[in-house]
Amino acid sequence: PAMVYLPVGTYWVGETLTVDCDGVSVVGDGMNSSIITRTGDYGDTLFIGGVDESNTYNGGSNVSGIGIKATGTVTHGANLVTRHIANSTIKDVYLEGGFGGLKIQGCMSMIFDGLIIEGGQNLAGSTGAVSGSNFLSVPTHSIGNASFDILINNLLCLNTWTSYGRIEHGFVI
Repeated sequence: PAMVYLPVGTYWVGETLTVDCDGVSVVGDGMNSSIITRTGDYGDTLFIGGVDESNTYNGGSNVSGIGIKATGTVTHGANLVTRHIANSTIKDVYLEGGFGGLKIQGCMSMIFDGLIIEGGQNLAGSTGAVSGSNFLSVPTHSIGNASFDILINNLLCLNTWTSYGRIEHGFVI
């Protein structure tokens, strides 16, 4: 397994950061200490998983101890997207502002623990069947993008719109 380590600091990004291979973890020194700050309206901020629509799963790609914030007006994209990954953990992550908070798409056997999703700017957006300003989006409306065996523990949503799609397939919150 490989690791992208973000020591204490603020990391200004102007395009999507993508991790699309097995076993790569993004690890920081704390959700209030290692901050990725989005500086434009370009799509998702941090994307973990498969970049195509296949049902191939990336395994063991974890995220922990980071914060992701958006600045300015953002009209699309999520702060953190997990897509087609399995057997992974997202832990102690803070998501603030922007258009979308966390989007879980086509994942299985995932644990989300210690998440804080706060605020949002745009009240008119949509992601599949989900709409809102800043959200936890778990679409389960089609087999290719369905999420299975998802455990979410210690979730705090402040000033957000939260949607879970249809609650099924071992989804626990």
